[in-house]
Amino acid sequence: MQAYHTTSKISQNGALVITGLPFSAGDEVEVTVESKITARGQIFRTPLAGVPVEYMDPFEPAVPPEDWEVMNNVSA
Repeated sequence: MQAYHTTSKISQNGALVITGLPFSAGDEVEVTVESKITARGQIFRTPLAGVPVEYMDPFEPAVPPEDWEVMNNVSA
């Protein structure tokens, strides 16, 4: 299933209009509508949004070599 994400505002009469969709006329699509406003009235953000990422040793293996040896000796 091809996904397409966009934002829009509900009009005064409660209608939602989305234009410029990348689908052809007659395509069947699934529509899910989620509010961007939380119960406190703030815009929803993921907990780590905007947090800088720092790679300590980007070229070092993430798994210690001794753990790989254990996995290689496991019988199927």
